[in-house]
Amino acid sequence: MKEEELEQSIIDVIAKSESLGILSDVAELTLDQLLDDGIVKDIPVFGTLAKLYKAGIGVKNFLFARKLQRFLSAISSVPPNERQAFTQRLEDDKPLRKQVGETLLLILDRLDDMRKPDLVARAFVAYLKKEIDFASFQRMSSVIDRCFLPDLNSIRGKVSQEKFAPHVAMSLTACGLLELERFGPGDDALYLVTQFGKSFARVVLTEGTN
Repeated sequence: MKEEELEQSIIDVIAKSESLGILSDVAELTLDQLLDDGIVKDIPVFGTLAKLYKAGIGVKNFLFARKLQRFLSAISSVPPNERQAFTQRLEDDKPLRKQVGETLLLILDRLDDMRKPDLVARAFVAYLKKEIDFASFQRMSSVIDRCFLPDLNSIRGKVSQEKFAPHVAMSLTACGLLELERFGPGDDALYLVTQFGKSFARVVLTEGTN
């Protein structure tokens, strides 16, 4: 039941400017704010997380709440009419609404760096604005989840054959961001950024990852 509440309320909150405004004003969510601050707890998805925390599922849910706050704050700059149109599209397609909610919960829960929710938000905004489709959003989110942030940032601005440290090249090639152009020993191999890698950089890495 709680999982279903989270799936539904995370989509609802996206359309609510007042809720996103509150979250964007909170520099970094604290445990006291999650448990004791009525303003934050009045936002449904955070109220549910507070209940879960109090039920004994502690640190994991608090860290998830912080990642969720960062994600929602990052999309608060999208005009309200665009967010409302997006949530209406999902309201008209219940299976997709459920899938989007589940995907957001799963991705945010797995992220291992508190800077990554901002990157997921950039991909989500592109999906919200119909610049990419849902499958592309899922794929980009998976890359953000799997990769080390400095490795991701290394493809920014790359337009031709480039050298990468072997461990970086291995990681980014496995995620579909790079492809081997010329084989060579160690650091002498040359790589190209794939079309997907270019799309990923355009959507996710415009402002960098540092």
